[in-house]
Amino acid sequence: MTFRERRWLWLGLGVFLFPLTLIAGRFCSFGVTDFAYHSLVALHEIEPQIVVVVIVVSIVAMIVRVDRIRKRLSVLRSIASAPPSALTRAFAREAARLHVAEPQLVYVTASVPICFAAIDRRTTSVFVSRGFVDELAPDELRLVAHHELVHLRERDPLWNLMWHVAFSALVFPAFDGVERRLRLRRERRANAEAATLAPLRYEELLVRQAREGRSLCAEAAPAIRAPNRLAAVAPLAVVSFFVALVVSHAGFMHDLPYLSAHHC
Repeated sequence: MTFRERRWLWLGLGVFLFPLTLIAGRFCSFGVTDFAYHSLVALHEIEPQIVVVVIVVSIVAMIVRVDRIRKRLSVLRSIASAPPSALTRAFAREAARLHVAEPQLVYVTASVPICFAAIDRRTTSVFVSRGFVDELAPDELRLVAHHELVHLRERDPLWNLMWHVAFSALVFPAFDGVERRLRLRRERRANAEAATLAPLRYEELLVRQAREGRSLCAEAAPAIRAPNRLAAVAPLAVVSFFVALVVSHAGFMHDLPYLSAHHC
């Protein structure tokens, strides 16, 4: 579901904040007033169900998107080649250092830089491309391996997915800033651990990747970042909106006998 579609869902839910007592029994001279009034009353009566449907639709849209990503990963697996021995040795060495199982290396002979960790059911994988590996010196391969293995050890790919789905259930994408902060914190943790191997060398690698608009691997840096103040206010606004929906519905149910008696 796109930002624009979720925005309209958000604006649509705002109709439930309108107090119907303001128009009960009024404006009857207009022909459409009675129909509109009874329609609004009927909608208010099923407000909880509508909110649940909107949340479910948002979650389902995100699940469909995740399924598409998994299918793309399957395509990458199907065209994967044997990884270079230097890359295999780097991951084997760092897996032993961290006391974790070696992941499946999905090596794609593409010139586009690709590097990310993924957890699919019981399989832990690291996807890398020739375009990414060819840019690295042998000693830099182990730094990248250590970084990605830390992500897998902490199950960061799963945490990224779960937070993304959870925030998408709140209909409006106001939690992008919070989600980005959580992801950044996990990234900093992996950087801190990998940097212990060779601090200066690792810093040089990060700087070089930053110049290409990437983090350590091939994640694109966001072109636009929300101001810190907005990132903090937006989630509060969303929570306040849902609280207002609950209060509004409680008020409607209290006034329902009056609203039913006062109509055109």
